[in-house]
Amino acid sequence: MMITCPVCETHNEDNERCKQCSTDLKPLIRAMELPLGYYREGLKLSEQCNLDEAQIALSTAAALDPDSTDIQAALSNLNTRKNQ
Repeated sequence: MMITCPVCETHNEDNERCKQCSTDLKPLIRAMELPLGYYREGLKLSEQCNLDEAQIALSTAAALDPDSTDIQAALSNLNTRKNQ
């Protein structure tokens, strides 16, 4: 995962600290991983037929990462499933 340091704008790959200025990048890494966590939770809830909770999780993932086609497809499939 490529992370741009918010302090010095250096591009870092898989570093918990910026290679240029040593800024702690862990909070930024956790924030970038949030959509994936909600996406996985939504899929799990959907498999368990907890459709309302799955919709909340997937909607949250979509709000955090609106460009993810995987998240958008899962949310669309869930909405179709709920409407049937």
